[in-house]
Amino acid sequence: MKNTKLNENDSLLSFKPDEHSPDHYLVQGDIEIAGIIDCENPIHCCKFHPNGELFSVGLSDGSIKLFKKQNCQLLYSLIDDDIRQKRLPVTSIRFFNRPNDLNQDHYKILVATYVSGFIKYWHYPTKSCIFTIFDKELMPLSIAFNNSFTRMAASGYDCKIKVFDVGTKKEINCLESGDYGVNISGHSSRVYCVKYHPADTNQLFSGGWDDTVQIWDDRTPHSQNYIYGPHICGDAIDIESNYNHLLTGSWRKNSTLQIWDLRNFSLIRDVFQNKSNMMVRFLL
Repeated sequence: MKNTKLNENDSLLSFKPDEHSPDHYLVQGDIEIAGIIDCENPIHCCKFHPNGELFSVGLSDGSIKLFKKQNCQLLYSLIDDDIRQKRLPVTSIRFFNRPNDLNQDHYKILVATYVSGFIKYWHYPTKSCIFTIFDKELMPLSIAFNNSFTRMAASGYDCKIKVFDVGTKKEINCLESGDYGVNISGHSSRVYCVKYHPADTNQLFSGGWDDTVQIWDDRTPHSQNYIYGPHICGDAIDIESNYNHLLTGSWRKNSTLQIWDLRNFSLIRDVFQNKSNMMVRFLL
């Protein structure tokens, strides 16, 4: 079946039922491949809205598509003149979801990073970019909000993690590698993912090409601890706060999905036990 070109005026875009045999995928748990959407451009990131009613994908041409979960209808396409001029990939997407926020319009804000150096706040129902941060030095690859949505962390090509005040949009700290008198801490290569602990306002995790996950307090410039092993190449870190477990996805042939104990930073489980040839780039 040939997919049609993605067009935001279509009601059901490039969606077809999955035609592969059941043994085509290695699946564990109650998961089913329902169908496939052809976005025509390579997908660099994807994210569900917290309410579960829609999901977004960031593409290699700098555009962002938002789809309705129920029938995969394309709802919105986000791009502006800044992005059209550069045509460089979207690298991460986050939905603004501040707890107990009385302004319902805030729940319709999406924040995205771009290789071109932009961090953009979008009001997606109107397809309007409402605020832009430009950092050519950082070239952001990932962002994360803390659990109170008072701070935003951004990581990128320069091995640093910059922390911003959400209200003022100003940088308030820079987390980086260095010799702080005890040992050398921090990243030595690109940082592809940052993630705040869902139960700790200041605890931050980051991972990238140097095969480490660094653990930070965002008020302190050096890392507090680290896990060696995961080769992170996208949005592939998540935290389960009830059990204090960390999930990592690695872009390699073996040990692609791993669960770690944050109480002692030890490996709990290699999920596929080297039986999978799937290389993990991001976790949805």
